[in-house]
Amino acid sequence: MTASSRVGPIVVRALVYATLFTAIVLVFVPARLLDAAGLHHPADPGALQIGGLALAVSGVSLAVWSVLAFALFGHGTPAPFDPPRHLVVTGPYRWVRNPMYVGAGVALVGTALWFGSGVLLAYVGLLFLVVERFVLGYEEPTLRRLFGADYDGYCAAVGRWWPGRPAPARPGDRRSAWLHLGDAIPAVFWLTLLACGRRYPGYDHRTGLVSELGALGAPTQHLFTAGLLLCAALSVGFLAALVRRCRQVGASTLPIWVLAAFTVSIAGAALFPLPMRLHLFLGSPALLLVLSPLLALALWRAGAPAGIRVHAVIAAVILALAFVVFVPEVAGTAPGLKQRLAHVGWSYWFVALGRRI
Repeated sequence: MTASSRVGPIVVRALVYATLFTAIVLVFVPARLLDAAGLHHPADPGALQIGGLALAVSGVSLAVWSVLAFALFGHGTPAPFDPPRHLVVTGPYRWVRNPMYVGAGVALVGTALWFGSGVLLAYVGLLFLVVERFVLGYEEPTLRRLFGADYDGYCAAVGRWWPGRPAPARPGDRRSAWLHLGDAIPAVFWLTLLACGRRYPGYDHRTGLVSELGALGAPTQHLFTAGLLLCAALSVGFLAALVRRCRQVGASTLPIWVLAAFTVSIAGAALFPLPMRLHLFLGSPALLLVLSPLLALALWRAGAPAGIRVHAVIAAVILALAFVVFVPEVAGTAPGLKQRLAHVGWSYWFVALGRRI
């Protein structure tokens, strides 16, 4: 069995366990608290809400990054019954020993600011007390028993909750396993759409727009939001890996930076569902995605791996064809399928980049 074939199931297990934890601790319980308090999405977000949104997205990104580091470099998961086989000191673990919990806490604080909920802030404080007892009473003794002096040295260099001086990177971590996210992000996106479509009574993928699955009050709003936020968080690690890889092979990073439009648009569509005014505004950067393969064709004449330019042509054609939805005479028939053509385009480009660059 190859290393890549072993990593795949581990990543799947890690994401499943993390999703279960997120669904209960970060979604279900906070949602019940907000419902009990009668709080809803603010109609006109101010500076406090925007700051909370930034914290929430940052926290989710940090938590997902941490889960993937467990799977890709530790060959394990966050679950106590399926722990990492190797001590993980790379990625966010270079700066803080418990980035998963820190990310979850930051995301909850951001959510509390977004909704203006003191109850949710109190929940964050209670959750921290529980997590700290678990870390001190179970996790740290277990890791010390498994990894001995290596773990003691790691603890001396890196703080439990606050960033310390980074632990030394390991040579074996250089080849970026984060490039596997080029496969994972489209998989999460399309599985989210399929799952939401099945749970939404009367929804037809041929005629229904993607955003309808996450509209305010839709039966699949929370599932849709969680799936898109996961895609946005994963894309941060993927783009960082692509930038590093481009620098390694001497290729321009500009086509990769354009893909930040994906992160902004997918997170914006999730956090500001229809019919909120910011939904279309934050979703519009997705129109720029066609520039990424076009820039790759123009700039990656030397240094880029062989074959990537062919994939750039295919991705650019698919993304360009997706603009047909803006033609009134054409958009009226099966608008859902036509809109999904754009998602096929970026999905193809992500997979090609992750595997070929």
